[in-house]
Amino acid sequence: PWAVVTRAVQVSLVAEERAAGLLCSTAQARRRETRDRHDARRFSEYETDVVEFHPVFRTAAAPDGIGDDEPAADAGGSRLTTVAEAADRLIALFVALGWADNTVTCAVDYICSRLMESRNRAAAHSLLRRDQVGRAFLDLDRSSWSTLLRLVLGNPEPGQRGTRAGHGLLALFLCGHPVAEFLADDALVREISESAPAIARRASA
Repeated sequence: PWAVVTRAVQVSLVAEERAAGLLCSTAQARRRETRDRHDARRFSEYETDVVEFHPVFRTAAAPDGIGDDEPAADAGGSRLTTVAEAADRLIALFVALGWADNTVTCAVDYICSRLMESRNRAAAHSLLRRDQVGRAFLDLDRSSWSTLLRLVLGNPEPGQRGTRAGHGLLALFLCGHPVAEFLADDALVREISESAPAIARRASA
């Protein structure tokens, strides 16, 4: 069911981002004991000396700890983007730039289902890149398929890790980035348009 797939994908992406922040493996990031840990940060990242404000260096607790255990509200009180919403925005972006609606919808659904079964995005990318059956089912040539995987799941090259290209559009949409932001990226727009299957390009011409 789609609800199960989207929830599993969301959990997988969140765990991967947490692992990057905590400098640990994805498996460790999924554990309950890591939920309250903050991302690793260098002392030099703080304008104020960390000793002056970080809770671990305090010598006395506040008189009452009311509210200390309450989860922090999302910045601005905005609702978090779901995986289904992120996938819909991703599909809308590709359709606006020349991809056939049915083709990209089936492709994104297929990618998300494989992502659910994989350890992380890099593993899913490696699996899908060699998936000749899936590519044939979606009727995509090798070039369109490779570009789609790289843009959706992120560039797997080590040098791209931590960059926008490395995160991939699905993760960026999940983090709340709007479609308009990517439509303003001329290089991305050109890459998506030029990677559209030939049939879709002829139909939109």
